[in-house]
Amino acid sequence: MSDPLKNFNACDDFFVLVINSHIITAAMEELGMTNVKDIPSHQLLQNPEEIWMESKKRRKEILHKVCIAVVEKFASIQLNITSKYQSNDKVFMYASNLLSLGCFYLEFSDGIREGDGNRVLRCWRYLLPMFFSSGRRNYALESLHFLVQHAFTLSPRQSAELLWSRFINSRGLPGHNIPNDLHMEHLNRLIKMSLNGLGANKTPKAITTAGRVLGLLGPIMDTFDAETTVGNTSGNHRIASMDTDLSLLLKELQHHLKKFQVELTFLFLSHVIHSMKRVLMQSKHTLLIALVFD
Repeated sequence: MSDPLKNFNACDDFFVLVINSHIITAAMEELGMTNVKDIPSHQLLQNPEEIWMESKKRRKEILHKVCIAVVEKFASIQLNITSKYQSNDKVFMYASNLLSLGCFYLEFSDGIREGDGNRVLRCWRYLLPMFFSSGRRNYALESLHFLVQHAFTLSPRQSAELLWSRFINSRGLPGHNIPNDLHMEHLNRLIKMSLNGLGANKTPKAITTAGRVLGLLGPIMDTFDAETTVGNTSGNHRIASMDTDLSLLLKELQHHLKKFQVELTFLFLSHVIHSMKRVLMQSKHTLLIALVFD
C-alpha cells in the first residue's frame, strides 16, 4: 500500500475494508456464528421466522438491542464511562479503540455524503479532544473555532449557514455530497486547464477574465466536445469487488479468536495504521469539553 498522502483513496478503501471485517467479526462473535452464512444463536434471534412476522417497529427494536450488545462488548465509544466489559488486556484495549475510531470515521464520512450538518457537528465535538490529546494543535484550534462560532458568536442565520452550507452536491443524487473545499479543488483544476491554453497570452487581465467565467467553462467545454463528437471519458468507475479480501480478513480474525481464548480478546492485523494509536489515548479534557459544547 502506498503513502496515504500520495493515494488517499486507496488507503481509505483499505481502512474501510479492515474496519468492516472487524465489525462483522465482532457481530459474529456476539451472535454465536462461525461464518457469515450461519444462523445466529443470540437469545433475541432464536426464532427468525417469527421475527419477520413482527411489526416494523418491533423488528427495529430487536435490531437496536442486538447492536447495543455488540457495541457495549467490543467498542468504547463513551470513553469517559466505565463499561461492564472493561478489560485490562492491552491487546483488547487496542482492538476496541481501533474498532471505535473506525466506526467513528464511517459515521463522519457518511454524514458528509448525506449532507447531514447535525451529524457532522456531533463528530466535530468528538474530534476536538482527539486532536488536542494527539498534539494536533492547529486542527484542535480549527475545531474550537467552528464549535464556538456555531454555539456562541454567530447569529442564528449564520450559525445555520455554517452548519448546512459545508457540502455541495454537483450530481443531484442522494448520498453524493462532497465537502466544499474538495469542490473548490475541482474548480482549481478546471481553471488551471483553461490557463494552460493561454500560452504567451497569460496576463493578469486574462487570468481575471478566466476566473470570472469559471462557472461557464464546464458547460461550454461539454457543449464543444458534444458538437465536435469528441469522446468524453466517463467519470464513473467500476468498483472492484472486495469479497475475497473481506473473506480472508474474516478468516484471519476468527483464527486469532480461536487461538487466544482470553477475556473478550481478539487480535487485529498488525499493519493497520499504527500511527493512529496516539490518537486513541483518552484525554483528561474529554468530559470538560463535552460539557461545554454539548
